[in-house]
Amino acid sequence: MEKANAPELERFKLIRILGEGGMGQVYLARQTEPVDRLVALKLIRARVQSLSNLARFEVERQALAQMNHPAIAQVYDAGTTAAGQPWFAMEYVDGLRLDHFCHQRRLTLDERLSLFIRICKGIQHAHQRGIIHRDLKPANILVQEVDTVALPKIIDFGIATAAVEAGGPQTAQPDLIGTPQYMSPEQLQIGTQPIDYRSDVYALGVILYELLTDCHPIGERAVNIADSQQMREILSRQTTLPKPSDRIATEQDVSSIIANRRQTSRRRLLRSLRGDLDAIALKALAIDPEQRYASAQELADDIQRAREFQPVKAMPDSTSYRLQRFARRHAFGLGSASAILLALLAGLAAATLGMLEAQRQFQIAEQRQQELGQVARFQQAMLSEIDIQAMGIGLIDGIRVQVEPIPALTEALDAMISRLNAPDLARGLLTDFILEQARTSILSDFQQQPALQADLLKTVLDIHQSIGSRVGSVELAEHILQLRQATLPANDHLVFQARHDLALAQYGLTNYSAAIATHEALIEDLERMGEAFIGLRLQAMRGLATTLVDSRESERALALAEAGAELAIDHWGEEDERSISALASLGYVRIRSGDIAGALAIYERVVEGQRQLLDENDPRRISPMINLGGILGASGRHEEALASDEITFDILARNRGLRHPFTLRLMNNMANHKMHLGHIEEAVTLLEQTLDLRSSIAGTSHPETLRVRLNLASAMIRLGEHQQAHDLMETVYGERVALLGPDHHDTLMAAELLTDTLVRLERYSEALAMIQPVYQWRQKRLGTEHDQTQIAAYFVGRALLGLDQAEAAVDLLAGAAAHSWRNPALDNPVPLRVSLGYYRALIRLGHIQEAAELRGHRLALLELNDPESLTVNQRALRDELLAISP
Repeated sequence: MEKANAPELERFKLIRILGEGGMGQVYLARQTEPVDRLVALKLIRARVQSLSNLARFEVERQALAQMNHPAIAQVYDAGTTAAGQPWFAMEYVDGLRLDHFCHQRRLTLDERLSLFIRICKGIQHAHQRGIIHRDLKPANILVQEVDTVALPKIIDFGIATAAVEAGGPQTAQPDLIGTPQYMSPEQLQIGTQPIDYRSDVYALGVILYELLTDCHPIGERAVNIADSQQMREILSRQTTLPKPSDRIATEQDVSSIIANRRQTSRRRLLRSLRGDLDAIALKALAIDPEQRYASAQELADDIQRAREFQPVKAMPDSTSYRLQRFARRHAFGLGSASAILLALLAGLAAATLGMLEAQRQFQIAEQRQQELGQVARFQQAMLSEIDIQAMGIGLIDGIRVQVEPIPALTEALDAMISRLNAPDLARGLLTDFILEQARTSILSDFQQQPALQADLLKTVLDIHQSIGSRVGSVELAEHILQLRQATLPANDHLVFQARHDLALAQYGLTNYSAAIATHEALIEDLERMGEAFIGLRLQAMRGLATTLVDSRESERALALAEAGAELAIDHWGEEDERSISALASLGYVRIRSGDIAGALAIYERVVEGQRQLLDENDPRRISPMINLGGILGASGRHEEALASDEITFDILARNRGLRHPFTLRLMNNMANHKMHLGHIEEAVTLLEQTLDLRSSIAGTSHPETLRVRLNLASAMIRLGEHQQAHDLMETVYGERVALLGPDHHDTLMAAELLTDTLVRLERYSEALAMIQPVYQWRQKRLGTEHDQTQIAAYFVGRALLGLDQAEAAVDLLAGAAAHSWRNPALDNPVPLRVSLGYYRALIRLGHIQEAAELRGHRLALLELNDPESLTVNQRALRDELLAISP
């Protein structure tokens, strides 16, 4: 150790500096008397030596001596140097600072909370003795591991002050002491507001936030804060802080790393944070001290409640919230979701039978029935609202976490996951282990109560439909209908509903003829009932219209959907949610019928109507909004499509996260819009992010991952990065051959695009070797005149032209050009691209007159129009054309 400025103290031998801060230095020292031991010795800086500091130090000597808690480093001795510098010797803790310990040990979320509770209890011990720490932060909390147990030690109470030795816990100390990033708002005001124990609660809130998210509540700005003035300005502008779960959701680049440090997946971490822990952290961080926890013990108690799935004080109290906590708390005892569902439904049945007891028991039975009915409906809602896409991803994430410690399995796992369909995996597990067991139990246990049995089976069927499970749904719907018809009149609403459910189940299995017959008979009966069942009648009309259009009876479907929309608007008005649902059905029918313009007009009304009626985050808004963006893009209105998709993306990212399949699909759509608008670099950035997410979710070889990689290659071609595009396409082609076989449509498409990159790189021999088998296969299987065969012919001609075989190329290119112009679409670059290839061949052969005619006719669009009026594809082709010398 450099001893030039080190003081000499009796009974202590300084070994080395442990740390240095604004208030002074901390040394590792050996105490020689009265016992021989290592200590941490803190020396107060001479430059801050003042009467107030000296007075504070004398108070500290008395106050710190009162503390004796396993979470607080014990103070052994104190005094002053010969030069008058205050010092004190405390327990030496050979540990890591809190945040470093958590990272290095990869503590789980629950382990972090357990550690944090011990810290809170230590702070509470100090508060009970009138001491406010005022500089709580991870660096002042050291953690040791003793017999595999993490034990925290709070250090540096050197700036803690006895609040008022004889006058209560508040101080109006004018000195600004502490670390700005962890200071409470009242500390930052420097004397304008009294400081009490709740100031430490705020600092604990910041530490808790970081333990949950690895982020400061104000984000990355905290890293660059140099003084309290900057922090004061930030807090004055930022009146609300993001929830920890929202912080994880927005930290897309590192959120998976953050989750991995807690030995979990990103989705499971988000699920753990949402609700109780979000509310606890924000309550501790309230700007107004009155809104915070009154003590560190209150904060610790609420965290313990959250760990035990008890209702926490930070959350608004409600019956539904308490029911959620009850169900989660007793999940293990009930065994599984199926056991919960059956137990609750069985309880409902028992309460119903209890109503047959004597009058003395009537009110008790009725109340019990209502309570259990509410719980049963709550459980049904929980299961029916399962996001099957997210659950599938969560299952795969769970598999990854399990094998992560075994590197040898990682590559094999990635190959296996690439062949899995995550939603199907989740759907199969729910169907086999929950729904099927529930169905079997209901059928055996409620044979003597057919009405009740029908109600319970209807619950199972609804969950089947909500998760898209088709297996056994028709048989289940038929059984429910039989039970309804056996116990109720034919014109009862429940009988009509059961008939509608059967038609939906038949549609789900693509048994369109049966679904059409069932719906037609139902609609006919409902029409005879008048307006009494108009809501169900319109549902049946929508179901029938959807079935008709999917079975290619577009005219009937369109007429029925239009009639349904008109009936709904006449009955409820245009701004009613049911009318908007009818319009959405009409929009779907128009899309499937090929009426893009008509569908666009409808979906614009639907999206606007839902915007006014539904909450911004209502999931029912998502599908129409995605459809609207897709229709706008298909109509060539890419700027509007991008604006629409960006709004949808914000909603999806907030509510389902970036890893949800809907969000990823939308990201891919947005990238395509950007490419059409010429924002190629932005498209590349978005596609690279999408590719990273797809790879982490489904593996590098999954079809969806390969599709994004293919789109990225197309963007790279637009940027002129032909080698990068080639490398991407080479990977896509190789993976598709292994996954789908060499003759699959998607494999042949990849071969086409790989050929394109080879031609652009002037590797013509490789290009011909790649595309020739594709052309021959398509000729044999699809015929010479098929669109895909002619595209392959174009690429064969381009490769031959590059090999100076213009004679062999010209006929292929002439045929492809003539074919492409039979149905040229406004925004389709293929006719122009193929004609440009034919033009090259004519120039190469010296057929100048024919080339001039082609250029003045089919290629005239590229030269005669203002370049700014051309699409991005057309401008690229124009540049190629102008570079060719006649």
